[in-house]
Amino acid sequence: MNDTFRRVLLTVAMMVAATGCAYSSTANNLSMARMDQMSARFGAHFTYMVDNAIARDMSVADIHFVPHTSEINGIGEVRLTRMAELLKAYGGTVRYETLMTDEDVLDDRLTHVRQYLRLAGCDMKRVRVSLMISGGRGFPGDEAVKVFNQGVQSASETANPTASLSGLQLQSPGQ
Repeated sequence: MNDTFRRVLLTVAMMVAATGCAYSSTANNLSMARMDQMSARFGAHFTYMVDNAIARDMSVADIHFVPHTSEINGIGEVRLTRMAELLKAYGGTVRYETLMTDEDVLDDRLTHVRQYLRLAGCDMKRVRVSLMISGGRGFPGDEAVKVFNQGVQSASETANPTASLSGLQLQSPGQ
């Protein structure tokens, strides 16, 4: 009798646990579905904004690749997929902006971008992929050259409160 009681108790406990898990899973799925609906509803309003930004910039960068390799990562796939739709319609130049100097990796990355766009349906006779500064607004050219040539400032220059930036004198508060 004692053994039978344990079996019944164990069976009931397992049924309660299974029911609790099913409810939890269902509640979680419902919550996830609601989040997806909200994301889709608000995301639709930003689609054109994102497309306009990509059309203006038409660039990829190091962040779109697996570090130290030529493989396109998930962020790069999303970017190139959105860009491919624009390139199919209008053609254009995809710019890869980087400070990387390993020519083998750079060539492989450009090749992978071309392959990805070709597989996405782009007419590669109308699409150019090359190393160049992105097409966004950014700095005016002369400012970009100054910043690039200056490189990273040393700690002593950074500590100077009157350091010059583009001809402007920066002063510490109270001067």
